[in-house]
Amino acid sequence: MIRTWFRNPPDWAYRLMAISPALVFLTIALVAPDPAGFDGTYYRAARFVGPLDTDISSIDDIKNQPESAWEAKEAKHHFGVMGSVRPVWYRIQVRSQADPKPIIAEIGYHLIRKVDFYLVEAQAVVASAFGGLERPGQTESPFATIKFLPSTTQDRTLYLRLETDVAIVAPLFIGVEANHRALMTLRSWVHAAMAGIYLSFCMYNLLLLFTVRKLIYALLVASQIGNAFFPLFFSGQIFYIWPDFSRDISVHVLIIAEIILIPQLLLMFLNHSYVVRDLGRHHLSSWAKFVIAFTALEVVLAPIFRASPILIVMVTVTNVAVCTTAIVDIMRWPIRSLVYYRMFLSGFLPAVVISMGSWLGFIPASYFAHYFADAGVIFGFIFLSAAATHRIRQLELKHRGIVRSLRGESNKLTESLTESELNLAPISSREIDVTIMYIDIMAFSLVADRDASSDIFADLSRRLNSLTRLIVANHGVIDRSLGDGLLCFFTGKNESSAGHARDAFHAAVAIQNMLIDEALRIKKQGQYEKDWLLPVRIGIHSDTVLLANLGGGLRVDFTMVGHGVNFVSNLEQACSPFNVMISAMCFEKLVASGLESDVFSPVNVSLKHQKNLALAYEFSLEKTRPEDLRTAISVYFSQVGVFPREARHALVSTQVITLKAPHAKFQVLDFSASGMRVISEHYFAQKVIMELEIDTGVEILNQKLRQKYMDQLVVEVRWSRKTEAGYEHGIKLLGGNSKQVDLLIHVFSTHMKVVRDAPLRGNYGT
Repeated sequence: MIRTWFRNPPDWAYRLMAISPALVFLTIALVAPDPAGFDGTYYRAARFVGPLDTDISSIDDIKNQPESAWEAKEAKHHFGVMGSVRPVWYRIQVRSQADPKPIIAEIGYHLIRKVDFYLVEAQAVVASAFGGLERPGQTESPFATIKFLPSTTQDRTLYLRLETDVAIVAPLFIGVEANHRALMTLRSWVHAAMAGIYLSFCMYNLLLLFTVRKLIYALLVASQIGNAFFPLFFSGQIFYIWPDFSRDISVHVLIIAEIILIPQLLLMFLNHSYVVRDLGRHHLSSWAKFVIAFTALEVVLAPIFRASPILIVMVTVTNVAVCTTAIVDIMRWPIRSLVYYRMFLSGFLPAVVISMGSWLGFIPASYFAHYFADAGVIFGFIFLSAAATHRIRQLELKHRGIVRSLRGESNKLTESLTESELNLAPISSREIDVTIMYIDIMAFSLVADRDASSDIFADLSRRLNSLTRLIVANHGVIDRSLGDGLLCFFTGKNESSAGHARDAFHAAVAIQNMLIDEALRIKKQGQYEKDWLLPVRIGIHSDTVLLANLGGGLRVDFTMVGHGVNFVSNLEQACSPFNVMISAMCFEKLVASGLESDVFSPVNVSLKHQKNLALAYEFSLEKTRPEDLRTAISVYFSQVGVFPREARHALVSTQVITLKAPHAKFQVLDFSASGMRVISEHYFAQKVIMELEIDTGVEILNQKLRQKYMDQLVVEVRWSRKTEAGYEHGIKLLGGNSKQVDLLIHVFSTHMKVVRDAPLRGNYGT
C-alpha cells in the first residue's frame, strides 16, 4: 500500500509538492536561526543621503553631520543597504570587546560602481578599504571588504559609502572572520553545484537536440547555458575564474539582463506549447504574443540600453508580465505533470519577495533572507529547466508510458503518461484485452466547406480537447488522433475502474450528454452560425488487440493493430448522432457487470468486405432525455442545412407494399424519386446495404415489375429510428436507370398522396 501511495500520490500531495519551495523559504526566513549570527551580536546602524545641491563625498564631511540628519536602523549580521542616484552613507557602531576577534564587513553584491569603508576611532580614521567594479587596481575579488579588530577600550564606528546609479538594495555582512569564511565557502559550493546542474541539463538537452532535432531543445540549451553562468555573474565569482573580465558595470548589467530574458522566452514558449494547449487553445492570445514580442525586442535592444536604468526597468516589467501570464495559465488547468513548472514559480517568486522584504526591513534580516534572491533564481530556474525537459520528454515517450500502464506497472493510467524515467529499450509486440472506442465528428468536412475561417478549426480543437478530458477522466488512453476523430482504448487496470467495457461506456454516455447540453446552450443563445455543435458518432468494441511498435530506430509509434480496430470503425460509421453503437462482445461484458440489457436496442450493421450483417447494440438517450435529444438533432440539422430535396408521397391503398429480405420484412410508408421510408420489426443501422424483393400485393403489378427486372431492389439504409410501431428506416435506391425508376414510381403511385409533413431527412448520418 505504501509503495502504491508513493507511485500514485493523491492530488493534495501534488499540490503540497508544488508549493513546497515557498513553504521551505518562508519557514527558514522566519524560524531558522541566522547561521551568521549565532554569537548574538547586534549592531546599531544609521543611513544618510545628502541633498542634491550638496556634495558630501569625504569622510570628514560625513563625520560632521548632525545626528538629526541620520536615519536610524537596527540590524544583526545582515541588513540591506540601499543605494541611490546620489552617494549614500551608512554608519555602523562596533562595540568594544574584552577578547576581540577579527571582524569582516562585506557588501555581498558586485554590481556597484564604488564602495568605500572607513573605520573611525576617536574621530580619526584608523583603517579604510575601497571596492566596487570600477575601482582601478582592484584585486580579483569584486566585493568590497574590510577586515579589522574591535577595540578593547572604546567603541569604533564603521562608515560605508555607496556610489550606484539606481536605488539598488545590497546585503551587508558584518561578523567574525570564521563565520564569514564558512559562509563564503558554502556560497561558493552552492553556486558551483547549481552551475554544474545547469550544465548537466544543457548536455542532456544538447544530446536530445542532435537526436530528436526539435527547435525547443535548442532554446533549452541556450537557456541552460545562460542559467549556468547566472550564479557566476550574479555572485561575482566570474572574477575568480576570469580575473581579467571586464569591470564595466554596463557590461555586467547587459549580461545578466540577457541571461534573465532568454529563460523568459523559454517560459513563454513552454507555457504555450505544453500548458495552454492542454486548455484547448492552439493559438497564442494577443497578450501572450505581445509579451513574447516585447521580450524578444528587449533581447535585441538590451545592448543599446546597457548603460541606462531603463534596461533594469524593462527587465523587471518583463519578469512581472511573464510570471503573471504563466501563473494565470497554470492555475486555470490542473495538470499533474507540470508539478516542476509550479515548483519553479513557487520557488522563484516567494524567494525574491522574501529577500526584498528583508532588505527593506519588512521581515527580520538574516543571512538566509538576504540570499534567498540568489537561491530563488538559481533553484527556480533549475525547476524551470527540469519542467521543460520533463514535459517535452514526457510527450516524446508518451506511448511507452501507455505500454507500462497496459502491463499493469502503473495503477493510474493517466499518470503512466508522465513517467520520465522510461527507458528506450525495445518493447516487443504483445496481445492485450481492451475495449476500443472510435469517435468521429459528423459532417465536419461539410461544415468546414461552409465556414472556411480559422474559427471552425478552433471549434474542432476545443471539441477534441473536451472529448479527451472525458476519456481520460474515465481511465481511457488516446491511441491516436485522426484529424476530426479519436481512437482510444480502455484497459480497466485502474483501482477505481469498473472494468474496461464499463469505463468506455461511461465515457461515451458522458460525451453524448455533454454534446446534448451544448446543443441546448446553442439554441438558448441563438448561436447557430457562430458556435458549431460538432456532434459525434461513437463505436465501442471489446476485443484482444496487438500492441506493436510501427516505428524504427529512434522513432517510437506504439499503436493497436488487429481486427477489433477495423470492426469498431464499422460500428462508428453505423451509429446515429448522439447515440452509441456497441458490439455484441462489449454488450455481454456490460450486462455481466450489472447494466440493464433493455437500455440497448439490437441492430444489424454492415461490415466492410463481408456479406453477412453483424449484430450490434445501440444505446440512445431517447428514454432519459427524449425532448433534449430531439432538440439536439434539430440544432444539428439546422447547422448542416438538412432539408427535403424531393417531394415525398404516402401510400393510401388498403393494400400493403412489402419489401422482403432474407431475415426481415419492411412495409413502405412513403417514397420519393430516390428512396423510401419503411418500417420493420428489425433494426438496421445506417449504411447497411440490402437486396429486397418487392411485393405490391397486386399480382399484375408484380408481373410488370418482374418483366422490367425491377422486382429486386438494392438499397442502402440512410437513417434509422425507433418508434412505437417499430423501427423506421430511410432507404436509398442504388442502381437502376431512369426508365426503371419511372416504372417503380408509376407502380407505387397507383394509390398515393403527397406528404407535406414528412420528416426532414437529407444528410442525416453523413
